[in-house]
Amino acid sequence: MPRAVGLALLLLAAPLAPAGPLAAQQLPEPGVTLLGGVVDFDTTAVPNGGIVALAFDSPLVPLGWHWVAEPSFNVGWFRPDTVRTRWLIAPELQIQWQFTTGAIRPYAGAGGGIAFIASADSTERTTDLTGTIAAGIRARTGDLGFRLEVRRRTTDALPGWTTEWLFGISRRFE
Repeated sequence: MPRAVGLALLLLAAPLAPAGPLAAQQLPEPGVTLLGGVVDFDTTAVPNGGIVALAFDSPLVPLGWHWVAEPSFNVGWFRPDTVRTRWLIAPELQIQWQFTTGAIRPYAGAGGGIAFIASADSTERTTDLTGTIAAGIRARTGDLGFRLEVRRRTTDALPGWTTEWLFGISRRFE
């Protein structure tokens, strides 16, 4: 079997491996992260905007340290024209896979939620489902940590996909 096929099978089977007692001892503590960054739209019809988010992450204990549930509350803004600002409010839940334990933990995940989009003068309102995929790195020093993430979001209420480039500061709870 070629090496690439074997590696692909190993990566696909890794999430199915049992957590075991060692993994249970290495569970990271739950945490909260304040994130901020920019939103880049795939279409030139909408200019870039900003986003802030409050995210909570906790290991999914029965599945082991690899799996993390991350509910978050996201607020973004952009100006499709020079007259009004539009707001994106998106509570969502992501399920993420952490590749390693320790101080630096790369991860990838997918999830979804509800997107509320409104203009600043409240003349336009839209509610829609949203889907996201994300990849990033959690870095920890004691109870404090940092996080870098790129998140792709889609919803029928916005043209195309958005790319969110985020930086965050986190706090772990023991």
